[in-house]
Amino acid sequence: MEIRANIAETVRRVMEERGKTLSELSTELDVPLSSMKNYANGTKNLRADTIEMLAGKFGITPAELISQFPAGLAEAEIAVRAAQVFSALPLEKQSQGIELFLKLVDLFYQEAEENGQTD
Repeated sequence: MEIRANIAETVRRVMEERGKTLSELSTELDVPLSSMKNYANGTKNLRADTIEMLAGKFGITPAELISQFPAGLAEAEIAVRAAQVFSALPLEKQSQGIELFLKLVDLFYQEAEENGQTD
């Protein structure tokens, strides 16, 4: 994937993570909306100083900004967040959560079996 497309993907991901519209993100970062639109659409080649500025405002390295988002990283981040939230629960709630999770896994497995999607 080319650098402009990677930057566009990162801009959209940051918007989603922060729950912001492009306009709101533009205001938060103090970057003109027209520039943010170009970044989000992958229609503008960024200079090195702009890449450094944008990466700094996103709290990532320039390499992370221009590189393709690693496959599976979003899912891993969700799993880590779930584990953090789960570990903060009282032990009784953790036990209930484990029981419910295992029941859910069983339901998914049964559905997969019915659809011939198991190994």
